[in-house]
Amino acid sequence: MNSSSNTLCFILVKFKITFQICSIKCLYSKVATPVIGNYNNRKAYHINYKREWESGWAQKRIDSLLSIAPVLRDGGTIHLDAWIARESEGHGESKTLEIEYQKKVADYWLSKGIDPTTEWVMDYMRGRVPYYWHFNRRTQQDYMNDPARLVTGGHLNPDLKQSEFDLEFLFGTSMYGENIFPRKPAAIVQNEWISDFNRDFYLNFLQYAFLNRLTRLRVDGKGKSRVAYYDHNVEVSMGDSTVRQQDLLLRNHNTVFFPIVWQEEKQIGLYSNKAQLLKRKLPKEWDGVHTVTLYKVDAVGLQAVGEVNIVNGTFQLRMEGGIPYLIKPKD
Repeated sequence: MNSSSNTLCFILVKFKITFQICSIKCLYSKVATPVIGNYNNRKAYHINYKREWESGWAQKRIDSLLSIAPVLRDGGTIHLDAWIARESEGHGESKTLEIEYQKKVADYWLSKGIDPTTEWVMDYMRGRVPYYWHFNRRTQQDYMNDPARLVTGGHLNPDLKQSEFDLEFLFGTSMYGENIFPRKPAAIVQNEWISDFNRDFYLNFLQYAFLNRLTRLRVDGKGKSRVAYYDHNVEVSMGDSTVRQQDLLLRNHNTVFFPIVWQEEKQIGLYSNKAQLLKRKLPKEWDGVHTVTLYKVDAVGLQAVGEVNIVNGTFQLRMEGGIPYLIKPKD
């Protein structure tokens, strides 16, 4: 999973292992350390990365965590939330110096076969951190310079108003499941959150995963008239809100019909925010498929609801709005 373009675990879970705060005053010096926050009614202090590394505590804490949670090795990734480098004024150490020791921590995780991801984009971590929770600092040129297999991100944080949010459509974006999934266990069974989760997942992640496996070639036009071109004849047009692959219409506004690229078997996910008669040509890889099994997707999983015949390589369905579907070739 190292340097993977798709870390799917972040869709459902944001695993917070914070190396940023400490509930005791600085362990490495008598110099006063300023309070930088409050967590669970306890004062939080910034850890000095240089002293933490040179004392061996960073390595010891990582090793200890891996010993008590070996499943992290199986997942191959860990999220270090709020992992920020700051100047240590009391020690006379610059932010630049702290960054160099922050890189050592990242390299140590990598040496264990685990990709570290974090919250905010840090350009100096290029080649070390493959995924950022908030992808706001990326520009169109950044997307073109750095392929998704090198670095990708979760979403553009809507609180940062200066961000160019149109980039999410041109290059794809993931979703924030944490602001939809109920924080109170009792609310989970009420299923009120599921429709919002489905909408964000199907209208964001399917396109994101599909585009992340392609090579970005160029972007033509400006502003709302831009078109992004990828290999395999894929075009993303902002002007008419479409994604096409030659004669295949993969997205038309808020109606999507994307191959599920993270599964080995042939599958297509389809969703629309409104009821309609959907008619779509199937990919060439589906040549020879004459009947598909239709599933609805809910919190339990896939629920088979019938079969649909393919006529002249075309799939047709009168679909409900707000309901996610999946199709597979009939066995």
